[in-house]
Amino acid sequence: MSVDGLETCLGAPAELPGVKADASKAPSESSASNGSWDVINPHLETYLQILASMQPTRPDIVRGIPVCQALQRTPRMWARGDLDALHAYSKATLEVDEFWSHSWRTQGWLKYISILFLHNSFPASVVGTLLASVSFVLSAADVLPLWSKIKAGPNGWSVLTGAVSYYLTLLLWRGGKLAFLDVACINQVDDQLKTEGLVSMGAILKRSKSLLVLWDSSYTSRLWCMFELAAFLHGKGPAADAERHLLVCPVFVGPALLLGNLGLSLLLLATEVTQLPTIPWGAMIICGLFFPCFTVLAYVVLEHCRSVEVVQNQVRYFTIQHALCHCCSSGHTDPHTGEPMMCDRSILIRCISSWFGSTEQFESLVRHHVMTILVHQLANNVFSYWRIVQALCPLCWFFLDLSLWRIAEQHVPLQLMFAAVTFCGMLIPSIVLILLRVAYKWRNLAAGVCQQLMLSVGLVAVGILLFATLLTADRGIVHLSWHLWRDQTPGSVTVLILSSILSVSLWRCLPLIDTHSAPPDT
Repeated sequence: MSVDGLETCLGAPAELPGVKADASKAPSESSASNGSWDVINPHLETYLQILASMQPTRPDIVRGIPVCQALQRTPRMWARGDLDALHAYSKATLEVDEFWSHSWRTQGWLKYISILFLHNSFPASVVGTLLASVSFVLSAADVLPLWSKIKAGPNGWSVLTGAVSYYLTLLLWRGGKLAFLDVACINQVDDQLKTEGLVSMGAILKRSKSLLVLWDSSYTSRLWCMFELAAFLHGKGPAADAERHLLVCPVFVGPALLLGNLGLSLLLLATEVTQLPTIPWGAMIICGLFFPCFTVLAYVVLEHCRSVEVVQNQVRYFTIQHALCHCCSSGHTDPHTGEPMMCDRSILIRCISSWFGSTEQFESLVRHHVMTILVHQLANNVFSYWRIVQALCPLCWFFLDLSLWRIAEQHVPLQLMFAAVTFCGMLIPSIVLILLRVAYKWRNLAAGVCQQLMLSVGLVAVGILLFATLLTADRGIVHLSWHLWRDQTPGSVTVLILSSILSVSLWRCLPLIDTHSAPPDT
């Protein structure tokens, strides 16, 4: 295959790049869109047939990079400006575990942190909690010295051990998944292999087990991004389970939850270092610092809820004509060489017509099937139960340190253990779920920035009120247990059972956010 064909545009290697042409023969944008570029490159028809057939040019052109290699190597190579070297860590494969679809308009660090959180946060939480428990046992056995002799306060090493092990595992975890990352799996140096990788994109999508969409505001407006999403669904066939094969995650989710985890770890660690009594001073300082942080988080969540409606309107009226292409945005001129570029739109239209019968059928698929999947996942699956629990794991470690003073008094800290499970695993995730539904209902109540901040404060106030109500109920049941049996354990077990029923009922039985919309105008 000639290397005079498709060349990767260095500014946007994820998009179908231009074909160099003689400037004297370069057609206008309108003629390029109609496919008259076919006469410029004699290999164009071959490229189109390969792309439309969803077959690779050769078996070893389908490549994947281990997720651990992508996560550990990318920052260093990015800092050196040598992302092309990532290709050396990819390997040929018959099947890719995950295809990473993203817009190159999005900041790279946002996408990196999102992938880091999605793939490594769960094992990091497990390892962090296990090692925090080991520190708890060692402190209880007097192997590790307590930080102070203050009773009813945190005295152990669990938060410190858990946080350090969490972030080390987050950065160093070696998962076994193979992912397709365009800049790593398509050779960026050898023009021949570069061209073959691009025209084999259909085969790579077809051989990917799942598709991870790193969504941002520019994703749905990019023709190539929507083409990847539709091509993946087409390759899986009409019987594909979108919930199992497709994951849509906004790029802000990973940084937001990871920052929340880090902030909570630092705050609880500072509480232990300063040795302030948890009640009342420790609790007052924690609440005072949490309020502005929660207000910012609520503001971001409200923005996300509004963006769901924006995506719905964008995709509902999606047309190929108005979708953006890198070539059209550049005026069909290579920004680096100044030479004319072939229009991506003409190639994609040919493939779309081959796969879906016509551009109208493709647009109908995007407006209905793709829109339903995108909006449903953005509205209901972004803040899942396990993502919330992973962000809250420092609170579990804090409960372990609080339990040490009970052990010092020759008491088994069952009540605090039950409280840790109750609040970290049941009540707080349930409160977050309720607040997410309230945020979606309130998303359009404010217009200006000041009003949106006030609305965010109101959302935080609702959360504090819910937490205070549940905490009061918890304390009331525990005190009643002490009054009746001179033992708080039955009350703690009762609270755990009731909170479990409440949590399961909310997360399993609460109706999903209704994202149904009227069909687009004819």
